[in-house]
Amino acid sequence: MTTYSINPIAIIRSPYKEKFTVPRQSGLNHIQSEIIFDFKSAEEKLRFRGLENFSHLWVTFIFHLVDEAKANEQNLTRPPRLGGKEKMGIYATRSPHRPNRIGLSLVKIKSINENSITIIGGDFVDGTPVIDIKPYIPEYESIPDAKSGWLNDIEKNHALNEEYIVNFNLLSESKINEEDKKTIAEILKRDPRPSFKRDDLENDEEILGVYLLDYNILFKIDSVLKKVTIIEIKENIR
Repeated sequence: MTTYSINPIAIIRSPYKEKFTVPRQSGLNHIQSEIIFDFKSAEEKLRFRGLENFSHLWVTFIFHLVDEAKANEQNLTRPPRLGGKEKMGIYATRSPHRPNRIGLSLVKIKSINENSITIIGGDFVDGTPVIDIKPYIPEYESIPDAKSGWLNDIEKNHALNEEYIVNFNLLSESKINEEDKKTIAEILKRDPRPSFKRDDLENDEEILGVYLLDYNILFKIDSVLKKVTIIEIKENIR
């Protein structure tokens, strides 16, 4: 087959500084991110013309943190939604470990700026390379009777939209502004742990750490009480 070279047209700046806590699907959050374009001339900015009349975008991007060699060798994967116990073909999942490492996410347009687009939603690690954007057209792309394959059998047991209560201690609250607090709570309220850990109550005592925004955050999750407790927040010094 003929090979093709694809160059990124933009990068994404998001609160997710590492893969842990990135949403399992792009529509499961209301987090704000920026698609920042590298326009070389004023003429290139004309590519935005007419986009202001659309509400949503398809974003095609590269899973840049996935090892390229390993991704091209992988044929089967263990979907987290199956608890990591059953294998499915790569093409029957949304795993990032796939040939060419290409991802596709639907996001909402908040605003279009001179060199960037502010979006709501998405499942992008900070620094994700974007290779294309296209407007979402509901008249053509919304399919009410579409099937969800193996996911149909497990959705009733795994509520993706379930929300936990997020509690900050007073010391943690004093270190962050209200906007950052809202963002952190939005990210953690859906229990970012892998499915096999969410289903094992013994993991509720585990103290977890994550790098979000400009903070290192320690927290733990109570699956029974549906609660996330922030233990400590420190400004990141990396």
